[in-house]
Amino acid sequence: MSKYLALIIILFGVAACTPQPPRYQLTAPTTLEGQQCAQRCDAASNLCTQQCNATQAACRLKAERQAKLELPARLELWDREIAAWERRVQRYEIELSFYEMRRRHWQMMRDLARPDCRRGDRDCHSVRPRFRDDWLDRPLSPGPAPKRPSLESETNRIQALTCPSDCACAAQFRQCFVTCGGGVKPY
Repeated sequence: MSKYLALIIILFGVAACTPQPPRYQLTAPTTLEGQQCAQRCDAASNLCTQQCNATQAACRLKAERQAKLELPARLELWDREIAAWERRVQRYEIELSFYEMRRRHWQMMRDLARPDCRRGDRDCHSVRPRFRDDWLDRPLSPGPAPKRPSLESETNRIQALTCPSDCACAAQFRQCFVTCGGGVKPY
């Protein structure tokens, strides 16, 4: 029960820390000319959004075509990366087995070095154990396997590199709205 409660608290904490997009409170212009100007700003903003959506859709199609061309080379690269990773995993498993063997050996040597003395024995000399587990370095894990590229992942990668993520229509609208005599306040 406490694990679930801790998990829920962590999730709420992460959700509270995620950046929220800024919000704005708009105050309409007071004059008739200002209101007509604000309507033109709204129409221009809608047109900007439509053009932005069309541009992003065209860019997505272009990215998908590019991804189809690049995918075979990416798959060959992934084959080489996965083969190298598999070799690192095999090496890690061998090093890990030797590490475990050395650790068990050192533990046995440490246990043998402990004297079997009782209190009051005058003939017993205590010997300090010279063997410690922390002297051994555990081998480093090779990490997770490289992810196999797919058409979707390559399209997303190319789209992130080449396509605009924001057309700034909202910022242009706010600027236009202010020039018309309206008010914009962040909250």
